[in-house]
Amino acid sequence: MTIKKIMDKINKKIDKLTNELNEMNEYIKKIQNNEQIHLFWDIENAQIPSGKSAYELVSIIENYVETIYEDKKLTIKCYFEEKNLNDKNKMTLNDAGCHLHLVPNPYKKKERSDMIIIRDLLDVDSESIVGLITSDGDLKPYLNQLQSRIKDVFVITNNDKYNDFMPNVICWNDICSELE
Repeated sequence: MTIKKIMDKINKKIDKLTNELNEMNEYIKKIQNNEQIHLFWDIENAQIPSGKSAYELVSIIENYVETIYEDKKLTIKCYFEEKNLNDKNKMTLNDAGCHLHLVPNPYKKKERSDMIIIRDLLDVDSESIVGLITSDGDLKPYLNQLQSRIKDVFVITNNDKYNDFMPNVICWNDICSELE
């Protein structure tokens, strides 16, 4: 066997090993970036602007979140009472990939949706990133409590109370202003 043939054989093996290492590195990156973002949307307190596309709104929200948390899996969970969301927006949010949570409220108790959101907020695992879309300041103490237990927390809101203690606050009006 000539030296050229031996070198060609060695180079082929090196190429094969390089490809295998690249595949393993990609797999490791995928595992490391497997962090989950749970975004809880209080529809009652951060409504879809009248006459605007819920689908487009979700897309804008996703883009804003992506600027802070690149390459993370985002799950948007929408909480609403029947009267707070029409059928068209329910269907559109569902088509946009949101998880819809109808909050039953037969006794018309105030803050029923907040109670369900709080329950689910406090049930996320420690490797999660949690976001909240609301204008309601009542959820602030629960986010304070949650900050020490999870990877990170952010809020999409128009409520200035959150600016005092949250490093990542996205302005709801900024998002809505991008709707056509």
